[in-house]
Amino acid sequence: KTISLLFIISLFINGAVTDEVESVSVMEGDSVTLHTNIVIQTDDLIEWRYGAQLDLIAKLNREANKISLYNDTGGRFTDRLMLNDQTGDLTIIDVRSELEGVYQLEITGKKVTTKTFRFSVFGDADEGKSVSVMDGDSVTLHADVPDIKKFDVIRWRFQRGSSFLAELNRKTSVFPKYDVSDGRFTDRLQLDLTGSLTITSIRIKHSGHYDVDISSITHTIHRSYTVTVGGEVKSVSVMEGDSVTLHTDFTHIQRYDKVEWRFGTSDTPIAKINKDVNLTSVYVDVLEGRFRDRLQVDDQTGSLTINNIETDLSGLYELKIINRRRSIQRRFIVTVGALGLSSGVVAGICVTVSLLIAAAAAAAVSYIRRCFPKARTLEVMEGDPVTLHTDFIVKPDDVIKWRFGLQRTLIAEIRSPNGTTCNDVLDGRFSDRLTQSPQSGSLTISDTRTTDSGVYQLKIISSNETSYKRFRLTVTNSNRVNETGPLMNGDIQLQ
Repeated sequence: KTISLLFIISLFINGAVTDEVESVSVMEGDSVTLHTNIVIQTDDLIEWRYGAQLDLIAKLNREANKISLYNDTGGRFTDRLMLNDQTGDLTIIDVRSELEGVYQLEITGKKVTTKTFRFSVFGDADEGKSVSVMDGDSVTLHADVPDIKKFDVIRWRFQRGSSFLAELNRKTSVFPKYDVSDGRFTDRLQLDLTGSLTITSIRIKHSGHYDVDISSITHTIHRSYTVTVGGEVKSVSVMEGDSVTLHTDFTHIQRYDKVEWRFGTSDTPIAKINKDVNLTSVYVDVLEGRFRDRLQVDDQTGSLTINNIETDLSGLYELKIINRRRSIQRRFIVTVGALGLSSGVVAGICVTVSLLIAAAAAAAVSYIRRCFPKARTLEVMEGDPVTLHTDFIVKPDDVIKWRFGLQRTLIAEIRSPNGTTCNDVLDGRFSDRLTQSPQSGSLTISDTRTTDSGVYQLKIISSNETSYKRFRLTVTNSNRVNETGPLMNGDIQLQ
């Protein structure tokens, strides 16, 4: 109190000029610049003080060409202050509620001038700063400041450091003005009188940082949004009884990430990770317990594994990863089929999925054509070799599996770091006759026999999807060709 009183007395002694108190209201997490609105002279001394004790937090000595920032207020201003060496304006970065209070500017030159700002903070730092939309949607980024009419200029930028994207300037009566010189935002921007920016028919190329400066004569509010535009739905096909992993494509999730998996058009939550409190939750009782004992969530990557999958688990799976700076949304269409189903039933499953996900219709139609590929027919004479081609290049961490017959017996696989393995199964039927290319995963059967006839299923598991191929192999006895004979071992008889 003594310091404050002495400071006030000194102002009167030096003939100080004081202004009325300016009110500044800022959302938590924003940045704000407090303006001096003066032309600094070469011998001016600019001092910024904070709080009831008028603690010195920043000083500009133009005569000595020196800027000083102080941290004697319990560390609350650490790495948060910037002082403009031309204007003396003070910027406070990433505002928090503990920074509320009185800020006082003192300009000492030929006379002493003071300005006082009463600073209040509202809202939540995490509220609305990250926006996630799907390709083709529209999104509105809100200026969201109290009494917007007090602000003269609202200017939006895309990607930091770029030229302005849209501007509303009440000083020049520009309502509004757009810059779409690079073409990507042509006919997509709408700026209303509140300063809120709408981007219509958004595309993936519009993902990135959007910054808005909201300026009045006394201060400027700086706010940033991170917009993420999701691509098309990923399609995954899997056979009943198998396991499938839906990948987040992250090597690790961050400390404050919240990961959520939802299922179906009812948007039912089935699994969550809250990294901040190190909590992983799996909801086993939802949807009449159909996911019970089937779900695993990787606490490092957030990827979801569904074990022993059944046909009633076909549908839409939605992933959301949210933290303060970003929001990511991904969707997967999973279709589960069983060997032995008629082609009509299989097609029905796919069509049902596509109807459930109307927003992903184009992706679903494309997916239906490949979710259960038609078997490629091969015929070879007994004793000749045959190669089943994957038409694929194996990458690190890819898994290639070959199965044979109605029982879908695993006969060969590639799995890092074990390399290529061929299994001695089915009473040694394929002993020493299988070779798998480490580059492509293609399977060669040498010295073929009639017992090798049947269906071979290829499963390729890569980082972001699982795909299938089927081959129907007929090995013909070299002494007699039977074109109308019974079904070979491993064939699927369609009802």
